[in-house]
Amino acid sequence: MAAVAARVGVSTPTLYGYVAGRDALLSALAQRISSPPATACCGATAFPISRPGC
Repeated sequence: MAAVAARVGVSTPTLYGYVAGRDALLSALAQRISSPPATACCGATAFPISRPGC
């Protein structure tokens, strides 16, 4: 986890604020890789935001 934190430019405690540990990090990474990319809706940004009418 320390190496991952260093690679992304955060402290190890900050990384643990986002994921509970190594298994959670690997699970999130696998989910991110296997999910289709988010598409913009109604002029939305790259973040998947639910908007009325979309």
